[in-house]
Amino acid sequence: MDDGSHIKKQLFKELRDKHYLWSYDHMAMNEHSLTDEQLIEKVLMHLDMQSINQLFLVFPKRYIKEVWKQHLCPLEPRYHSTNVLFATIFFDIKNPHRYIKTQASRMIRKNTHQHDRSTPKNRKSSYYCNNQNKKPEEMKIVPVKDNLGIADVYGIGVMKLEVMLRRSTFRDYYDIYSIIRAGGDLAAIVEGALRYSGHKLRTRDILSMLLDHTRFSFPKSLDALSPKYNVSASEIEVFLRPHIQQYNKKIVTEQRRLG
Repeated sequence: MDDGSHIKKQLFKELRDKHYLWSYDHMAMNEHSLTDEQLIEKVLMHLDMQSINQLFLVFPKRYIKEVWKQHLCPLEPRYHSTNVLFATIFFDIKNPHRYIKTQASRMIRKNTHQHDRSTPKNRKSSYYCNNQNKKPEEMKIVPVKDNLGIADVYGIGVMKLEVMLRRSTFRDYYDIYSIIRAGGDLAAIVEGALRYSGHKLRTRDILSMLLDHTRFSFPKSLDALSPKYNVSASEIEVFLRPHIQQYNKKIVTEQRRLG
């Protein structure tokens, strides 16, 4: 079996074992049951960054991009954060929000007379973490006065990322920006948030959220706190892009090292 066939088999197994192929007849299914297009679509929709990166070892980037445009772009706005992540990290699109909007409109018009790919409106996603009474691993307490202490910068970053997947406030987005701008390690904070959540969160969820400034509106009340940086949500997104791209390169390098 060549490397491409092996990777496709592993991706199929992951989809099946995580019950993302629940609508298929499991007794009759094997790695040859899905077309390449179906496999790519389902990996993009359901699996995490490590698995998505594997697609690029098997299929041409142009083909993966075409599948993404046809099957995920029309799922706007529900998949907007995810689409921004893919556009930025995998396809090097300079203005992802505008590009996705254009592609979504184009594909929806194209598909209208073929089949209905509409998604339920007002559908909500929620994330649950049962670690409220625990502190992140490797977090240190910084003494303030007497028995009073606060979390160190790393711990604050970890807890901010975890809670941002359950609420969208500009202040949290600003705090992450401030931490990274001051030299904080984005990779360490993301991986810490994954552990802190008990791995109930996925890397792609965190990165998608960080790359979608439209989730965060600037509150007038923030001015009263005299923030150190005068920065908008869209400027924070632009600042974070290279850091997230670098983090994904780290993921790819680690995968290659592990073979």
